[in-house]
Amino acid sequence: MDNNGIISRFKNDIEDCDMLLIGLGSEWKSADAGDYAALDKLLAKHNYFVVTSCDDGAIMNSTINT
Repeated sequence: MDNNGIISRFKNDIEDCDMLLIGLGSEWKSADAGDYAALDKLLAKHNYFVVTSCDDGAIMNSTINT
């Protein structure tokens, strides 16, 4: 499945969710601001918690509401 298929399936899966728990592992340590912005866009209009083991602090400088 390509990225567009994964994103489309994710959007469908979370459509009716009341609350989301998002886990970000160490692979996000190399993520750029665009990756966080894309995640923020996917999470728009949802209540969510983000748990991360990534200790670079990049999420604090992202558009994700922390």
